[in-house]
Amino acid sequence: MTITGNDPNALFRAAEAAYAQGRPADALPLLNRVSTLAGPHGAVLHLTALVFEQLGQFDEAVLSYERARKADRDNPEIVNNLGTLLEQLGRVADAVQAYGAAIKRAPQWIDPLINRALALHRMGDIMAARADFSSALARAPRNARALAGLAALERAEDNLEAAALAYDKALAVAPGFALALHGRARVAMERGEPEAPSLFRAAYQTLPDNRDVLMGLAETLDAAGDPEGRALLSAAALREPHWLAAHEMLARLKAEAGERDITASYDAAIAAQPGTIELHQSLWRTLVRADDYSAALKAVRAARHLFAGSADLALEEATIASEAGDTDGATRLLDTLPASPARDTVAARLALRLGDAEKAARLLEGVVKEYPSNVVAWAHLDVAWRLTNDLRHDWLSGQPGLVAYRETGLDGASLAAIVEMLRTIHRARGAPIGQSVRGGTQTRGRLFARTEPAIGVLREAIVSVVEQHCAALPAFDAAHPLLKHRSNRLKFDGSWSIRLTDGGAHINHVHPQGLMSSALHLIAPSGDAGDQGALILGAPPVELGLDIGPLQTIAPKPGHLALFPSYLFHGTRTFAAGERLTVAFDLVPA
Repeated sequence: MTITGNDPNALFRAAEAAYAQGRPADALPLLNRVSTLAGPHGAVLHLTALVFEQLGQFDEAVLSYERARKADRDNPEIVNNLGTLLEQLGRVADAVQAYGAAIKRAPQWIDPLINRALALHRMGDIMAARADFSSALARAPRNARALAGLAALERAEDNLEAAALAYDKALAVAPGFALALHGRARVAMERGEPEAPSLFRAAYQTLPDNRDVLMGLAETLDAAGDPEGRALLSAAALREPHWLAAHEMLARLKAEAGERDITASYDAAIAAQPGTIELHQSLWRTLVRADDYSAALKAVRAARHLFAGSADLALEEATIASEAGDTDGATRLLDTLPASPARDTVAARLALRLGDAEKAARLLEGVVKEYPSNVVAWAHLDVAWRLTNDLRHDWLSGQPGLVAYRETGLDGASLAAIVEMLRTIHRARGAPIGQSVRGGTQTRGRLFARTEPAIGVLREAIVSVVEQHCAALPAFDAAHPLLKHRSNRLKFDGSWSIRLTDGGAHINHVHPQGLMSSALHLIAPSGDAGDQGALILGAPPVELGLDIGPLQTIAPKPGHLALFPSYLFHGTRTFAAGERLTVAFDLVPA
């Protein structure tokens, strides 16, 4: 662009027009000419920073904002915009400081106060974020952005009722506010509200290109028994073959709908993008979650040329080979890899499978020393210690009080109401992939977040039993994976219901993210044998082929809650006939 004239005001107006029209490349030389003619000026430098942002030259934008800040120290808009850019660049703490400077210069301006609240929430400073939201809403009770920000904070803190209320207020002020539409829909899904599909439809109309909204709509439709959810995901996976989450969710929904070819969407995607290793990995992992290890191993080896030289992918192949029964192939791969906690955990599980418990213990002791909260490592180490008669097993899993089976105090009417309500949400026809259920169904989402009165009664009874159990745990032990949290406040991390029918069972498994796990028995299966449908604790996975039984077997009694360390392998006995209905959850440090 040819620059003519020496009138700084005219040049600046031309630069403003170019910026407003989306022509930053034309605006920049005009602004440089203004600076040459008139020297450093806050408004010129501010617009220069905005132009650099539009050009994607973020380092230059930050420098220009800082220069503008020095030239015009009383302008709060400069530091507020600087904060927005810094936050986009991941410099959240610096952004908070910039927003604070804007607030100091313009105490009545609400925008930087809301911006700081959002940034503080992103940093995890919940108390400070809540204080800023409260200040903003005290000044402007109907500010939709502040209400939606507070709602997001409440949702993150698991205060879903408060989150729903705040989102509703935001939408009453601004019915088309996309952020609030999406947030309210997601809260509805988490609370099991029947309006969730319609709320997601409204969000999808406003945000048709938002992947999270599409996935939420698909999931809520599917949960309501509407096959359109799977159709939407199928179309999305075909339209965007690199969208891994769409393939993975589609496979899960298909499995729960009782469909067989759950990975069909991957075929077209890999045909379209055969060199995309992430697609291949997603397929392997989906097949693993579906327990189809032989198909997963075949798929890995078909794509091996794509990841030659990658230690991480070689470890993934070794893991799948071991689970598929190719112990020789797994051993050869592991022998080529350097020691690491991830490699050693896989090698230890393979060593248990091959009957070398001493090697497994040696490897796993190193893993838990480096990562003392690794649930999977502790679970396998407990098995190795049992096999080698190591007395540390008694310390880890044999102390009285680590496991409890307590009555909840729920009366017959309460139990009946809970059972009736749970049966209405067990809509799936197949077991979810990646879970321990075989021959049954598992509810989606967070059960305890639902709004039905029966769930409130259930949660209250469980909280009381959990408190009793925690008070009776063995003494604090800083080296013990559970007892080191003896004095910590705990919170629920996931809650769900499982319904098993004739011949159903849980395979032996652990909960890698949990601290304490559970099983609340609501309906016990029929049968003469006392261990039909029994909960078994401490028995290793069957696929390891180890000749050791459970540490404890608990015959299910309706209204009774089992609590045990998450690192204890647990599963159930099969049963010939009837129904086994339970609720489960994990507890983690708050």
